[in-house]
Amino acid sequence: MAAYFVDLDGTTFLFGTNEFLPNARENLLALKRAGHQIIFTTLRDDAADVRKVLKRAGLSAMIITGVQSPRVVINDDGAYAVNHQTDAPWNSV
Repeated sequence: MAAYFVDLDGTTFLFGTNEFLPNARENLLALKRAGHQIIFTTLRDDAADVRKVLKRAGLSAMIITGVQSPRVVINDDGAYAVNHQTDAPWNSV
């Protein structure tokens, strides 16, 4: 299993909204069903409204707020990065 750190604005949601990008919800649910951990990151200071949207979508997960970009992952057991074009639909994960 893996831990997926997933940005909200422009990656999960249409930038500046709480509307899922095409296929984002479905792909995230597939990851969750496969047993992966999903951790959302965002520069937003307050994520209370986002938590409600994610919970209704079946995607209750940890949300880390106030996280600036670029984001760098340093890990001793493998790490991967996917640069997702802002507001682009998800093809697959």
